[in-house]
Amino acid sequence: MKVVSFLYLVSFLLVVACSPSRHVVPLARKEHAVSLSVGGPMVNIASSSVPLPLPMVSASYAYGASKKTTRIAALHFTPLIFGTYHLEAGFLREWIYNKKSKTGLTTNLMGNLIFDHNEWNFKFYPQLDFNFYWHFLGDAHYHCDCPKDRGLNQFLYIGLTNWFELDRKNENGISQGQRILANPHFGYNFGSKKIKFNLEIKYYLPYVKRRNTNITYYNPINNYGALGVSLGVYRLF
Repeated sequence: MKVVSFLYLVSFLLVVACSPSRHVVPLARKEHAVSLSVGGPMVNIASSSVPLPLPMVSASYAYGASKKTTRIAALHFTPLIFGTYHLEAGFLREWIYNKKSKTGLTTNLMGNLIFDHNEWNFKFYPQLDFNFYWHFLGDAHYHCDCPKDRGLNQFLYIGLTNWFELDRKNENGISQGQRILANPHFGYNFGSKKIKFNLEIKYYLPYVKRRNTNITYYNPINNYGALGVSLGVYRLF
């Protein structure tokens, strides 16, 4: 694959920072989870009267290392079309949980490695997410193993995803414009104890003005950033 194609893909991934929230609430100790997510920023397509999300597909695996810490690894399938690997690895940590209000605060510390195996080029982007959640139906299952628990747990969350650009200049020697790529998001998680679904709406780069490109990103609010949506399916065991 040509270097220019690789750089285009990296730029595209940076613009959208497309990863959904892998996990917001930690798994139970020694619990496993696999997931499949699809979606990304919404774009206007000439053949469609409504904007559609880009079909960015990824899968993840998570393991409950402790009651408050979950290890996470993920692979993005869409970049493979371009001959590029996008891998994620890191962990979730819960810092606060209030049993009375059923609210909590968690962070995700992840590393994103984007690697072109043809040209042996790679980029690395640290990622730090903050999420505040509210279990409005049921309890986080690792906090309460109640006999009357129906298993239909649901929670809402709001948070901020942050990617960090480590290189001060790009490959052409030009100073990087944005060093922190911040994306606020809102999500709804629902399902049983074994199968869960996660719907997330993200506002990609709300402080960056959109430029004229081959892709027309959707945002009815203003000319900054883009709105996106993703859906994830989780199997816990």
